[in-house]
Amino acid sequence: MNRSPAASSGPIVKSASLQRRTCTTRSVVYDQKKRPQKEVDEFECILLNKLDEEYTRHPFYGSRRMTKYLCGCGYAVNRKRVQGLMQKLGLAGMAPGPNTSKPHPQHKLYPYLLRGLDIIRPNQVWSTDITYSTPSQRSQPAWG
Repeated sequence: MNRSPAASSGPIVKSASLQRRTCTTRSVVYDQKKRPQKEVDEFECILLNKLDEEYTRHPFYGSRRMTKYLCGCGYAVNRKRVQGLMQKLGLAGMAPGPNTSKPHPQHKLYPYLLRGLDIIRPNQVWSTDITYSTPSQRSQPAWG
């Protein structure tokens, strides 16, 4: 079939005029024509509902535990998919943080001796560091 240049430039002219009207690039126009619109399928809706119900019962479950729950219910999903679904719903597991503010009961408490003391002149207060290090932990001096 022999095509003339005018016949083959029909869609390109249309997309070029569309490109000028909307101020978009040609690649965006072609990409929108090729890519079908994503529809949320029925299976994904079921998974989202299951995740939402389980998160309401157990808000501390993360993606790993949710994956085990869904696999136990008979849905074959992997952790990455569960992570994406949880992000879509805006869910995140509540993990306990480290207890850095609680002192150990056997540790000795040293009093702060400078509390209430007004430091008003140079050399009034001195401090030192008495950290012990073994000879194997010390680095060699730069001159020797």
